[in-house]
Amino acid sequence: MLSRLTPFLLLVLSSPALADWHQQQADIMGTRISVEIWHKDKEKAGACIRRVMDEMHRINEQMSPYIEDSELSRINREAAAKAVTISQELFDLIQLAQDMSEQSNGAFDISFASIGYLYDYRNQV
Repeated sequence: MLSRLTPFLLLVLSSPALADWHQQQADIMGTRISVEIWHKDKEKAGACIRRVMDEMHRINEQMSPYIEDSELSRINREAAAKAVTISQELFDLIQLAQDMSEQSNGAFDISFASIGYLYDYRNQV
């Protein structure tokens, strides 16, 4: 069996790869973002990675609670005092989060961060 596979293995192992991994990392949204693309064209892979990173930065600028002028920060700052108009994109995301909270019987809860820091799960208090 090995003797029949030898020519095939030699061909595969000696041939140059038709594609390669292209990757980039960045710290966005309070976490490490890693984008990896398997593509034969380095320029196209780079363009795809840039589009992903640009979108991640766009979302971060709009929805980060740590960026003072983000839409989410504005809501957190102003919504207790007055009605705040929000984008359709953020509305849809909040609605999806509410649906997931209902489907998980509260295991997923977007409001957790507002009080979660009060709990010490390592010590169960």
